Amino acid sequence: MQSPSPVASLAIGGDYLFSGCEDGSVRVYTLDGSSKVLKAIRKLGDEVSSIACAKSTPGVIPAIWVACGKSVHYFVLATDKIILTVADASSAVKLCPGEDILNEICLDASNTTLAFSTDSGGIGVLDTRSKVVRMMKVAHTSIAGSVRFIPDRPRELVSGGYDQRLLHFDHQQGSCLSTYDLATLPPRDGLMFTPPFIHCVAVSSTGLLAAGTADGRLLIGRGGVKHLRKKMRKWNGLDANELESITAATGPIVGIAFMSPDTLVFSTLLGKVIALNVSPDFSVSMPGDTVSDRQIWEETKHTVEKVNALVIAGTKLFLGGVCHNGAGIVDILNVEDKQSLSDS
Repeated sequence: MQSPSPVASLAIGGDYLFSGCEDGSVRVYTLDGSSKVLKAIRKLGDEVSSIACAKSTPGVIPAIWVACGKSVHYFVLATDKIILTVADASSAVKLCPGEDILNEICLDASNTTLAFSTDSGGIGVLDTRSKVVRMMKVAHTSIAGSVRFIPDRPRELVSGGYDQRLLHFDHQQGSCLSTYDLATLPPRDGLMFTPPFIHCVAVSSTGLLAAGTADGRLLIGRGGVKHLRKKMRKWNGLDANELESITAATGPIVGIAFMSPDTLVFSTLLGKVIALNVSPDFSVSMPGDTVSDRQIWEETKHTVEKVNALVIAGTKLFLGGVCHNGAGIVDILNVEDKQSLSDS
């Protein structure tokens, strides 16, 4: 799946894949690997930094929120129109003042709250019905690249930033519930001048936290895993006593996603894709602090030369980024055989 402009973001909604590009366009594909574009949005004016899909009925292309520059745009795609423009958006909301721009967005399970992160470090939420915006009372001191809702805890968010911090919020109160500062970790050998900027964050369905950094580390937080703990008043995924740092790569980790509650997949900037066993039970986690101790499989055979995004649907991985000629590319890795071997 190629596009004239580099792919900046990917999202999966129902049976469909959404690809957002640096030239302000979005393309919609089926998940079967066909390169046919079902729908497209053009001329949004800025890079599509993130896409969030609303829930929909099976077989129907879901509506999407698109983060582009300072604003989010809401598009209903279940129409006869094949090519849409910004004028076709059902609504548009400016979320960033001044020179600030949006990075990542995500929707809660009810489709009523859209969380967002910004270049200035701000974390906020948009009520998708009233269009009221609420900013969190604590912000990152540098770029906030990632934000995620905590599954089954609709009030709670976790974010990661280039200030090397993870922040945990009650978004209804706007308050910060807990923090973790990666600057407390010792520098890696050979990477003394590469701080652990947080590039990507994921939270499993069971509450397991994973974060990937610019210096190739994975941070795994087990304090919020549901079945390992008594009922908790709040998610404890940033509990320092149950956070583990794994040496995972020699360069930036730019994409991360859970294939299952126990299997984490990540990609480096240059396209090394690795699946790890991240058993949520801290007491039985595998020994050592390197990726080789818990690696399930590795894949490097694809056409993406610089990875910007990774998403997973079943046993299919979609990598988005830049190919050899500078154009955009989405490549599909079907890892069913690899995964079945690991499960046997």
